[in-house]
Amino acid sequence: MSAKGQTKFTIRNKLELVRLKAEGNLASLIEEVKIIINWLSSEDDELNQYRLRIYWIDLITAVVVVSNVTNLPGNKIADITPQIIDFVSNHFDLSIDKFMLVEYYSISSLRDDLYLHVLRVNNELIRYEISKDELTQLIGKPI
Repeated sequence: MSAKGQTKFTIRNKLELVRLKAEGNLASLIEEVKIIINWLSSEDDELNQYRLRIYWIDLITAVVVVSNVTNLPGNKIADITPQIIDFVSNHFDLSIDKFMLVEYYSISSLRDDLYLHVLRVNNELIRYEISKDELTQLIGKPI
């Protein structure tokens, strides 16, 4: 899996970090991460692209939203969720218990878009729907 795009992860100097912590203003400390991941599955010959957005809640916890950019029929984010978890863990130093993974599926105009919260329970991935409003409230800004 390769990542393309700009990775924005900025931590300012230590003195400013201490000041921001004291003021309770960590939001200005860490910027969002927005990258495109290219993925070539062994089952198909198509290059798939996924958008990965990381919304930092604080210095060690985040909400990760993944969406399929290519929207090819039959290609689901769920097919590579374990690899996405590994990618986020390795490249952003977040363990699975420190980030909330959300799969985003753009649906036709007949239905609202679908957001699925992915949980790992006993090494098994379980998904349940979360509303856009709940997600926006958790992140503290529009998605």
